[in-house]
Amino acid sequence: MKTFEFRLPAEPTAAAVARAMVEAVGSDLPEPILLDAKLLTTEVVTNAIRHARGTQAVIVRVRRNNLVRVEVVDQGLMFDPQPKTARTRAGSGLGLVLVDAIANAWGVDPDEAGKKVWFELASSEGGDKSV
Repeated sequence: MKTFEFRLPAEPTAAAVARAMVEAVGSDLPEPILLDAKLLTTEVVTNAIRHARGTQAVIVRVRRNNLVRVEVVDQGLMFDPQPKTARTRAGSGLGLVLVDAIANAWGVDPDEAGKKVWFELASSEGGDKSV
């Protein structure tokens, strides 16, 4: 499994930089998979910047083999990984709803630095949600 790791400053530009890095690492993926990976990376990194404690860098890891796994590590506290429903929040707070709808699997795990939010996508088109 190939792993790529990037440390990004906890700044508003981090999501765009992370998205560009995922595009570079996944340039050979089918376009729908790459678009999903970029979208979900944007959502998870944005959440990390918005909700994490401190100004430490966020860590973005991209792992590749028969799936694409993106992990975003920040200093934030663990949380219940239940996405809000579209009716619960209007305009914001729907990032994990997208992650839950699109990713084959996702979760929140403790990490040395705080917490790790991750998602996985099948790296070929037609993959079902049970990777």
